[in-house]
Amino acid sequence: MRASPTSQRFLILLIALIAIGVIGLASSHNAFAAKLDQSIGQVPNLPDSNLSMSYKAASRNVLAPGEVLTYTIHLHNSGTGDAVASVNDPVPGAMTLIPDSIAGGGVYDAGTNAIAWHAVTVTTGSDVSLSFAVTATMNVTMPMHVTNTATISTANQLLDRSATVTLMPPPPPQSSLYPSYKSASEHVLLSGEAVTYTIKLINVGAISATANVSDPVPTAMDYVPGSATGGGAYDPGTRTLTWSNVTVPANGHVALSFVTTATVVTSPTFVINTATITSDNVTFQRSVPVVIVPHLVPLPHPNLAGSYKMASQRLLAPDDVLTYTIRLINSGNDDALVDVTDPVPTPMSYVTGSANEGGVYDPGTKILTWNAITVPAASNVSLSFAVTSTVNVTRPMPVMNTATISVTGDGSFRRSAFVLLLPVPPNTDVIPPVVHSLTIDDQDVLTNPTVTLHISATDNVGVQWMNLHEWELTTRPLPHWSMVRSTGWITYQPEFQWTLLPDSGTHFMGVWVADAAHNVSHTDRRAIDFASLLLPNETVPLHRVVPYLVYYDAGVNVTATLTPTSGDADLYVWYPHSFFWPDQRSTSPVTMTDVVTFTTPRAGVYLFIVYGHTAATYDLSIEPGGGPRVGLSPDATPDANTPIVYAPTPKPDELLLEPVLSQSGVDPLADPSAPTGFYDIYLPIAVR
Repeated sequence: MRASPTSQRFLILLIALIAIGVIGLASSHNAFAAKLDQSIGQVPNLPDSNLSMSYKAASRNVLAPGEVLTYTIHLHNSGTGDAVASVNDPVPGAMTLIPDSIAGGGVYDAGTNAIAWHAVTVTTGSDVSLSFAVTATMNVTMPMHVTNTATISTANQLLDRSATVTLMPPPPPQSSLYPSYKSASEHVLLSGEAVTYTIKLINVGAISATANVSDPVPTAMDYVPGSATGGGAYDPGTRTLTWSNVTVPANGHVALSFVTTATVVTSPTFVINTATITSDNVTFQRSVPVVIVPHLVPLPHPNLAGSYKMASQRLLAPDDVLTYTIRLINSGNDDALVDVTDPVPTPMSYVTGSANEGGVYDPGTKILTWNAITVPAASNVSLSFAVTSTVNVTRPMPVMNTATISVTGDGSFRRSAFVLLLPVPPNTDVIPPVVHSLTIDDQDVLTNPTVTLHISATDNVGVQWMNLHEWELTTRPLPHWSMVRSTGWITYQPEFQWTLLPDSGTHFMGVWVADAAHNVSHTDRRAIDFASLLLPNETVPLHRVVPYLVYYDAGVNVTATLTPTSGDADLYVWYPHSFFWPDQRSTSPVTMTDVVTFTTPRAGVYLFIVYGHTAATYDLSIEPGGGPRVGLSPDATPDANTPIVYAPTPKPDELLLEPVLSQSGVDPLADPSAPTGFYDIYLPIAVR
């Protein structure tokens, strides 16, 4: 068994980096509402055949001179009838087609520099892949984005699907140490523990480079005498290490390192160690953070990063009444004391007495104020007020309403909602539909990527359309959640068959719904669910992780078994509201089975982490599967416009209150994707 403190705290290393790297993302929520409402296009009628889920992909995101790139057009038919498609794909001018690389029966026309596939049959529910390979034809002096667009046509559809890559310049003729970086052997330390810092000088130039490096030792660290490699000299007076005239060969690298020990601290302390590198009269810095902790119990801390604001309707005509709601969500482990100020926009008038929770309106400043609102840990409070239009607009006028949320001892942030003022009442429905729940299959642990999505949504007229997105964890260059698939707008179906991408780990699904007037549902936690896919013979790279999330009620007996088939993988478990050290772990030596057994102490989301102590392949089982879906309510109806409603379950709204998702300061819905287009969704990896 590896029982040393250093080997047991590997995951905190990852978390500290992520917490620092992603802490600022939550503020981007302010632009979401405007983006969401402005980006909704016309919803097409659903044909018998439907290639809307087709997409195009490139085998690499960056193309350097001499490298080969393969474009693949994935045709997927989600309709009820077969499709016969024609595809035309011009080769970008900055690229050259590789002869004989065309797959799927495509024909190249040198005159138009395009590839055409004719009469491609895509049967209902099936996929067809068309591909070709290219190389770069020009040397660029700076990175250049190239977008390649394929046109897909059927008897009833005309679609464009694109993939963008970046052409990179050839290696510079001079020396270049800019890719150099700095790393630390540990990222979470107890007082007195040692950490090795390494400065990796990387020369991507065609000639050798000479570098001078200086590195002040942080005050919370003590230098270990004699530990500097590569000729480094330490000055005790300035507490600075220096390396002079270090030769880095062309297309080569040199590693410089030294060791420090952590001093005694009374509270968790972030320490950033920064090296200054000078070469060819160019000076730049490379840094690495670590955190020193005094004990195993973190200080209580509130977290309201996932709070949001919404409007009851997206259009406001004269004499209409609109309600704004500010939802304060505390995903921390301590109660929050919150003050909120919300100026009523000039074109609007406050409806007297409409503010709830003790909100006070000042007619002179037109500002609503809520003082000393208590938001309990792992809970939420909704503040609301009503407005009417006060101006006679002659054409549509966009209005942004922004609330400032101040948390005692924890700073402030802003959340906004967008509406459009109209000169006359619209001749259409303006009330958006509501998603009540989305659940993936009947439990959280899955062994088959083909699932049934259970969707409950209602509207004042009727839900007509839906748009589904799937996200999964991407580990490079840093762990983040990426949107990997979407349906586009399709007919609303309370029960929908979906096949997750066949990658082990946690997958998220989200749904937007729309009515016939193209009102789109507000993004809400009830519209997102997760499932953890366990596939056999999965791989985990060295020092990387695969996360699995499972919801359990209290008092459930859980057994997780990790069986490495090669290499050395370890198993760690965090309980709900556990912010720091793992609650359970098993770190058996190479290829020995790791087993964790426990009884859930409380209801909530449990985090299982498979960590690659070395690169490894493994099989994982988690029993029971968790996340039970509650049965149908007595008044459920199969009518398409009155969706099946499931009895309340705590999972949809609680899952994103859990610290495993939001303690980094980023909430998965703080910057969600609009329901059209292709976007990356950055969700936090589990943070402790």
